[in-house]
Amino acid sequence: MPPNWPKQVERQFELLEQADTTPWNKAVIRWFVEHYKPVSGNRKDKYLRYLREMAVLLGKSFNEMAKEDVGSFLQRLEGRFPEEWTFVDCKTMFKTFFRFYMEDIADREDRKDEYVRLAPVLKAVGKIQTGYRKHKQKKLMILTEEEVEKMLRAASNTRRELAIVTFLYHTAARPSEFVDMAVGDVQISGGGTVYFTVAGKTGTRKLPLAADETAAPTLVNWLNQHPTASDKEAPLWLNSRGEKLSRIALGNMLSRLSQRARVRRVQPKSFRKAKLSHMADDGYNAYQIKKYAGHTKIETAMFYVELSQKGFEEAIRDKYGRQEKKEALLRAKRCWKCGSTNRCFDRRCTECGSTLDMEEASRELQVRSDVIASAMPEDMLERLAELVAAKLRQDANNGGSDAAQGLVGQASAPPLRRPPRIAAASP
Repeated sequence: MPPNWPKQVERQFELLEQADTTPWNKAVIRWFVEHYKPVSGNRKDKYLRYLREMAVLLGKSFNEMAKEDVGSFLQRLEGRFPEEWTFVDCKTMFKTFFRFYMEDIADREDRKDEYVRLAPVLKAVGKIQTGYRKHKQKKLMILTEEEVEKMLRAASNTRRELAIVTFLYHTAARPSEFVDMAVGDVQISGGGTVYFTVAGKTGTRKLPLAADETAAPTLVNWLNQHPTASDKEAPLWLNSRGEKLSRIALGNMLSRLSQRARVRRVQPKSFRKAKLSHMADDGYNAYQIKKYAGHTKIETAMFYVELSQKGFEEAIRDKYGRQEKKEALLRAKRCWKCGSTNRCFDRRCTECGSTLDMEEASRELQVRSDVIASAMPEDMLERLAELVAAKLRQDANNGGSDAAQGLVGQASAPPLRRPPRIAAASP
């Protein structure tokens, strides 16, 4: 489903008129968005939102700025947007906006005095650093698999929230692409593979979902509850009122879930970064990550490959025979008792109720074995062995199975005395 940018941009224009800033700032921001050709779609929406915030923070018209105002303005801007990704985006947008305005008045005779007065400001704006320098902090901001699993467990109370978190992570879609998905953008093949289609600023892509076999049932459960699942053009993701989910509502929902899961504050784009980073950890190369994420440049995908140290460390361990086995997270869990498939965050089997933690299961079985061994008298163990041998001989004489006939010799042997410990017992 193509993004509905006109409606969102129209809403941003309305908010601009209501903003607490000068009429000149409102007019020049509207002029910039309408005439700067590289700005379109979600970028136009973003410029309107952040330029409006900057105009309010500045407290005066942009053409009244002095060279000394640039430094204090950047300090207030960093205080308003402390996260480095957003802060750098804001600085880049401000530089683009101010340079475009200065280029427009440079050749106009009636604005020559204004250009001369703002020339020092333009020079100061040109020196604003817009690169990402805090690489270590960026690495720490990426969600771990343990944190993603906690978010999934926190969202498992409702089908809607569980489906949203599951597919927001596994599709690695941009927040704008995710909220614009339609019911017809997701298909399930006969083998259980889920295919998804998203349309965003880099075009449309249709890919198989990089997830385990529990993703399809999660989607089916949500579609069974979806009020307009039969309409292929209807929005796939809805808010609690049954309306199309907005990016703001998505962010608020994830903020509540992160508090419930007791993890750091999670934003919609956090899942995209986490999924691409985990794909690099799992051995996907930069070209595969580029295709899955919809990047236009291979350098963007290389960031996640370079950020991952897992492949490098595993290569060293393989070389010198020191491979360490670690339980795979975010994968479907298979019950050791009944064999049914469970979700990655389930602690007990949804079919038989057995624990899915093998260490805990081993402890439970050992405790039960100790109880049975200590409670059963020694003569009862001998009598039980005789009854089993007699039953096997009877089955063999009556033409029983080959397995029963093969066990006759073993059952005829003198029974053991009381075993020191029974290896396992049925729960």
